[in-house]
Amino acid sequence: PTAAAEFALRAGTGCATATPAGDGGWLVGFEQCDPGNPRQRFRGTPMLGGLQVQIADTGACFDAAGGDRILAYPCYKESVGNSNQVWHLRGGQLVWEGVAKGGYKAFCADQVDMSLAFREVPVPMQAQLRTCASKVGQRLERDAASTSWGRQSFRLRDPDTGKCLVALGVTAPGAMERSLGFGECSDAHRWAELEGKDQVQHVGLKVCVDAGDEVTPILYPCHLPKAQRKQRFQVFGQALRMRSGWEDNGRKRYFEKCLDHSPEKLAEVALESCDLARLRGVRWSKV
Repeated sequence: PTAAAEFALRAGTGCATATPAGDGGWLVGFEQCDPGNPRQRFRGTPMLGGLQVQIADTGACFDAAGGDRILAYPCYKESVGNSNQVWHLRGGQLVWEGVAKGGYKAFCADQVDMSLAFREVPVPMQAQLRTCASKVGQRLERDAASTSWGRQSFRLRDPDTGKCLVALGVTAPGAMERSLGFGECSDAHRWAELEGKDQVQHVGLKVCVDAGDEVTPILYPCHLPKAQRKQRFQVFGQALRMRSGWEDNGRKRYFEKCLDHSPEKLAEVALESCDLARLRGVRWSKV
């Protein structure tokens, strides 16, 4: 959702319900669903590419505690950048994702013994950088394009899967960078090409696509006044392409790469006798 919305959390015949705790805080358990019970209503407000979920009228919000458990915790302002309070509605599930227990994981809110708890779910398809080719995993097309204040924004949709390029959670607690992946298409994940800067920006988060470690792309604060090599991306044809470049007075060359959510296993090469290679008909061409 791109605007605040109210909803209930239902599991079986029960609905998540806020109840007072002895220490003045709040607990969330499950009771029989009652449309007239205000403690069974939750409010999602767009924040940092996802939703902050306020628990009924308590003034508390769902907090993932770094993937450990679901807490009712005071709501943070968006300016704080607390990723533990950024949730997503996916396929009817309330999902949190981020770095937890030694890796990047995703959890949905679920009923466990009449309490609200985490259940691990698959992480959305994550992107890598690979040699550009017309293949499944690299095809992206502009979708739902619109123009506002003289600038065009759009979704980046994979025609083979129907998924869109989305911003995932931060790569580590307190980190500035976010992971990139593919998930449900929504206006929470719109993109724009920054004119004259060779950058592709996430409109909502105001961060740019970055090559990261040259294998796994990330979202990172946009370089100013224009892109350095790792942020020189463009939407070209049906691909999101990192442009070629060079460093060290041309002694280091970097070839074009494209985002790919279904990378194929890299072919291994070996050195052998040139005579044997000729007999086998091995030929190379300069790119």
